[in-house]
Amino acid sequence: MQSGPALVLEDSVVLRESTEHYLSDPAALIVADDGSYFIADRLSNSVLRFGRDGGFRRAFGRGGQEPGEFTVVGVQGFVAGDLLGFVDLRPMSLEIFEVSSGRYRSTVAFAEATFPLSFSVRDETLWTAGMDRYGWKAIGAHPIRDVLSRGSDAVISLDRVTVPRPYIDNPMVFGVLAFTVIDVSDDDLVVGFGASPHVLRTDHAGNVLDTLVFPSVRRRGLPGEDELASLDPRETSIPELVESTSALTALSRDERGSVLALHQDFELGERRAGGGYPQQASFYVSSIRENGGGVCPDTLVPTLETGVAKAVLRAGSLYVLEQSLDDRGSPKTVIRRFRIESSDCTGRVVFQRQGG
Repeated sequence: MQSGPALVLEDSVVLRESTEHYLSDPAALIVADDGSYFIADRLSNSVLRFGRDGGFRRAFGRGGQEPGEFTVVGVQGFVAGDLLGFVDLRPMSLEIFEVSSGRYRSTVAFAEATFPLSFSVRDETLWTAGMDRYGWKAIGAHPIRDVLSRGSDAVISLDRVTVPRPYIDNPMVFGVLAFTVIDVSDDDLVVGFGASPHVLRTDHAGNVLDTLVFPSVRRRGLPGEDELASLDPRETSIPELVESTSALTALSRDERGSVLALHQDFELGERRAGGGYPQQASFYVSSIRENGGGVCPDTLVPTLETGVAKAVLRAGSLYVLEQSLDDRGSPKTVIRRFRIESSDCTGRVVFQRQGG
């Protein structure tokens, strides 16, 4: 089996944080068309924007329960032109702001029992990937103009592409591996689920056109669908499930048309007294041609050995956010950008530029 696609480091930026605007617990990273970074921070319950040079630009939202505030900022968001949208987990809603001014624009609800897990924007349409636990659909599409014009009456729902059976049959799988990811082109969608080795290529209506399989070679992979669906929580604990599986966390396509996938293997530490587990993660990048050929599986992404990095795909690039200490012992946040070479299945990692 071939190695994964080559990764070439093209840029490394240290974010210029301050005592007023800094990242304590980064939850999500979004890269905008202009190369700027939008990062959700759990501690401040806000989203911070940094330029592609690392300079701070603006904060969006704050902790609270009023319009334009976050009770619990989520890991799901999007940037579309001059609009920034980010999920508030309590209640499940979408807070929308103007990028240029920071002004709050609207709060949009999600249909009952709908859990948004990722977004993609194409031709002024907001595509939402998630799970509707009533109809068990995974994808929805809403013109952004309609969402804004309807204001508080707008509701985002999911109405196409069926959720895989393990999520429907087993609440533990839903709780641990609830990832739905999407990439949208003018002609089709590629849709993936954390608990499935299959990536679907569908038309915009959700009709399946093809199925792509990313083999697990160096990462853990997944149990079979029947095994996942029938897991007994009395025999398999959540940590055991987490530490025995790989989760698909992002999809994109490069200029060659190859589908790129990002998988994540978690390691959990000892349970904290207040609940939860310290986490560490390994990331793997794979590529496959749209026709199912030319598979390059599982390049290990270089990361630090402390904490959990945030990794995202955008077109043919991989962005990795990490926090560490500088030479003076002060915390710093670094974002590294790798070009993914889907035509070079050597699995090599090339550090062309050093910085940060």
